[in-house]
Amino acid sequence: MLNEILNLAAKVVGASTDTSNLQTILYAVLNSVMGLGSIICIIFIAVAGVRLSKATEEEDMANAKKHIKNAIIGLCICVLALVVGNAVIATAHT
Repeated sequence: MLNEILNLAAKVVGASTDTSNLQTILYAVLNSVMGLGSIICIIFIAVAGVRLSKATEEEDMANAKKHIKNAIIGLCICVLALVVGNAVIATAHT
């Protein structure tokens, strides 16, 4: 079913319907988007770490720790989405 959807999408935009070409494009898009998301999460972790080291009040420290925790969760989601997406693309090709 995924191959049919991809072929239909390729016909709409005028791209090649060669499955290996679509697979390559999907891998590139997925890796780029998840890579960008991971970089953003790492930047958030770094900024929150600086805020944590500069914090003088308990509320600021708790807030910075919460931001670090949320950024780590976001990073885990990006990695998991990359793994699942690559698995789906690989099985859709076969």
